[in-house]
Amino acid sequence: PVTLRPTRKQVHKQVRKQVRRHARKQARKQARKQARKRARKRARKQASARKGGQTSGYAGSTSPTRQRNSSPARSGTIVVSPKGSDSGTRHASRCRAIESLLRGSP
Repeated sequence: PVTLRPTRKQVHKQVRKQVRRHARKQARKQARKQARKRARKRARKQASARKGGQTSGYAGSTSPTRQRNSSPARSGTIVVSPKGSDSGTRHASRCRAIESLLRGSP
């Protein structure tokens, strides 16, 4: 069987079709990449808003790092258990003020 080679016009038409297909594919890929970037940015913004606008790390850093979550209400507290029963945590300054009021001394 004799196989005919495509004409120059047919070759150019096929090449243009491949180029257009490749350009569309690249455009879709770029659009997906930008959408992912916007989604990450939106997620970082929402996380920052939930944390109260605190961003950790160095100034100008693009990737936020997580801070250690320590409860400010429990920092500097003492556990007082009168008569062996645990009454929970209380601030030391408040305990001293209440104890001094109960004793009658300022």
